[in-house]
Amino acid sequence: MLGGHSLKATSLVARIHKEFNVDIPLKEIFKTPTILEIASYIEDSKESLYQSIQRAGDMDYYPMSSVQ
Repeated sequence: MLGGHSLKATSLVARIHKEFNVDIPLKEIFKTPTILEIASYIEDSKESLYQSIQRAGDMDYYPMSSVQ
């Protein structure tokens, strides 16, 4: 294996959320590896509206988070 599967799965989860308004846990992608199973999961899930992160306005300085 070359790796990178979790990164691809994370991108898939984000795209599904954006396109279908369904939030699928990452572990579910690995448990349901076929398109048919993922489609079934999407149909059986309740809607979870996708909200993108808004761009910060232009500022000279930006506050740091506690992690930074």
